[in-house]
Amino acid sequence: MDVIADWFWQGLVVEAIVRFFTAEGWIVFGMTAMYSKERGVDIQAARSGRILLVEAKGDPAKTSRDPLRAGKARPTSPTNQSQQWCSHALLEVMGLQTKRPDAVVALGFRIFPLPISIRRDAL
Repeated sequence: MDVIADWFWQGLVVEAIVRFFTAEGWIVFGMTAMYSKERGVDIQAARSGRILLVEAKGDPAKTSRDPLRAGKARPTSPTNQSQQWCSHALLEVMGLQTKRPDAVVALGFRIFPLPISIRRDAL
């Protein structure tokens, strides 16, 4: 199974968030390369002199996407892994806001399993 094809894969979550902010008039000037597992701020955008930095998280698949372990089950359950990823993302944005007090810093998640409404007036 190709994990990248899963709708909840982080790269697809980032692409969906980019489409949303682009439709809202933001100019995206930076985006990490999820296919290569690049590290850094996932989305960087600007609008009306404001900078937006987004740390996005998808959901882990049940099997590894690493070519050396393709098709093998992950040693950590997806539920536990997701909790770890989300807690790391929270710590990341807290640190990012300290480093970049001039920017709007946000977390972006997949809408799964609980529905989350996006507040357009927050920005």
